[in-house]
Amino acid sequence: MKSKKISPDDRSAVALQKLIPNGYDALRWRHLGTDLEIARLPATDHGHKLSLYRIQPGGRIAEHGHHGEELTVVLKGTFSDGTGIYSEGDFLFCDTNDIHRPIATQDGVCLCLSAETAPIKLLHLERDVLLLRSLIIAS
Repeated sequence: MKSKKISPDDRSAVALQKLIPNGYDALRWRHLGTDLEIARLPATDHGHKLSLYRIQPGGRIAEHGHHGEELTVVLKGTFSDGTGIYSEGDFLFCDTNDIHRPIATQDGVCLCLSAETAPIKLLHLERDVLLLRSLIIAS
């Protein structure tokens, strides 16, 4: 896996304030299950996505790969993904060769800013859809 830590730039806090002038609570957060919330931010380059991810303590993001590149910086908290542990200020780079499942630590909410050149690819989506259908039918 090519994921790695990259040294943060001192100007990153100023840039973030420009993207989120009214604070995190003013953003439109979309709930994806009980563990994850996502807020989309305006991106300057066409075709790129810029998002904030808020993962609850112990929360897991679905195992996924990438159709392009993803650069993530941890703004608050800590998560691991099987290749490393990433804490506040750490950067993580993933590309089309990488597969991972980020998991927030139990000690607090993990907040990350992520830039993606293409959508992620969920690896177990078909299996999860079939499982969900069976649960709905059974209820």
